[in-house]
Amino acid sequence: MSNNNGNKVDSNGNHYCSWCGAWIGNHNTGETPDGEKSYFAIIKAKYCAECRPKAINQQTAVRLHNLRQRNKGKRKAEKQELENLRRENELLRQQILKLREEINDERI
Repeated sequence: MSNNNGNKVDSNGNHYCSWCGAWIGNHNTGETPDGEKSYFAIIKAKYCAECRPKAINQQTAVRLHNLRQRNKGKRKAEKQELENLRRENELLRQQILKLREEINDERI
């Protein structure tokens, strides 16, 4: 059975690591493998001491991947916008040159 934040908990109040299934503690008695801990420390723990660094590394990798994907999308949109502005600028320059030629032709 799991509670709402993904921790594995049985009906006796025992909490287990979400990755390896190791016993984290009992929120009813406060017992943990490392001694006594508060109710809140036990219910907050999602991973055992061995799995916590691995979980942090994996979560960091996922966050960095997502950040890079967002930045890639932003860069792509900015690059497209820059290209559109360059095209527009070139067309406006051509129009200006054409209008200047018309004005010069009318003066002659």
